[in-house]
Amino acid sequence: MLSIGIPKEIKTLEKRVALTPEAAGILHREGISIFVEKGAGRGSGFPDEDYRQNGAVILPDHAAVFEKSEILQKVKEPLPAEYSLLRSGQVLFCFLHLASPEQSELVRVLTQNKVTAIGYETLEKNGELPLLAPMSEIAGGLAAAYGSFFHSEGIERVISMNRQDLLRNLETIARDYPSLQAIPSKPGRVVIFGGGRAGQKAMEASLGLGKKVIVVEKNEERRQALRARKLFVFSPDESISTILEEADILIGCAHSKGLRAEQVMTAETLKRISASKKKILMDVSIDQGGNFPESKAMTYEDPVDLDTLGNLHFTVPNIPSLAGQTASRILSEKSLPYSRALAQGLAQAFREYPELEQAVNIQGGRMKIPSEKGCPDDEK
Repeated sequence: MLSIGIPKEIKTLEKRVALTPEAAGILHREGISIFVEKGAGRGSGFPDEDYRQNGAVILPDHAAVFEKSEILQKVKEPLPAEYSLLRSGQVLFCFLHLASPEQSELVRVLTQNKVTAIGYETLEKNGELPLLAPMSEIAGGLAAAYGSFFHSEGIERVISMNRQDLLRNLETIARDYPSLQAIPSKPGRVVIFGGGRAGQKAMEASLGLGKKVIVVEKNEERRQALRARKLFVFSPDESISTILEEADILIGCAHSKGLRAEQVMTAETLKRISASKKKILMDVSIDQGGNFPESKAMTYEDPVDLDTLGNLHFTVPNIPSLAGQTASRILSEKSLPYSRALAQGLAQAFREYPELEQAVNIQGGRMKIPSEKGCPDDEK
């Protein structure tokens, strides 16, 4: 059996952990060694003692977990501080989002070190994305909730707000989610790009907050399904200039598996629709490069920015990270069968779960292109 290591996530304000203590216990009872970094579960409310009681070995620091583990299971992709800890032959199992231009250096490190990198977001089974979809749903719902808060406060107030105060507001919303009861809301118009998992949750949350919602979706079958729910749904080919001009909030959830997120409008279009009313742009697909012109990845410590037109952009790549315990439990449950299989070795894991092999992004120093079949919308 190969050992599995759970490092503490070091991405800014990432509160999730890859495996819960209960999941670690299941693997331990099957003879799999589980190494957990001290404090790895703290942000999700899982103390070290819970891991110990479930048979995991608590290691003192990041380097020790990377050194002793044959499989590194994380939530988010390695950051530059972790690059030197990766070694040849290791298996990395986490969200990777290597299609984003910002990940070019990580691609170089993973290929150079001959790490087998398996992406949560590219693991597809029967047309579904079992690891990405639940995080996409949280991301879409939170984007709508945050957008409603920004809209109620107003762009000028949000951009000038003390960043610690702003973070506290977002943390409160994330902690209470999926409840929307405490979220400030006022009437407004929302246009959502992408009608998949993230887009649908954004739609449901926006409607729950009293907003008028329009969805733009390129897939005809999905458009028909959404229209059957009495929603206003358009194709990207249809002219919706007036709708965009009147919109208060734009939520970008358009994404294709393993590919850079598409730009849903040109810079010229954004300029035109912003002339009469400044927009709040919630770019859920920023993990894959973003849907809107001028979007650039930010962090929860500094989550909003004004573009050159005066629009407010929210562009945090790991939106579900503040919903630590809820998101960690879901992610751990969905990934557990794959963790168990990987511990038996790659060959066995690929035989048992062919979708794992299809989700390999890098192996043996070579970039492998996942299935080109796009799965619009999801993030996370």
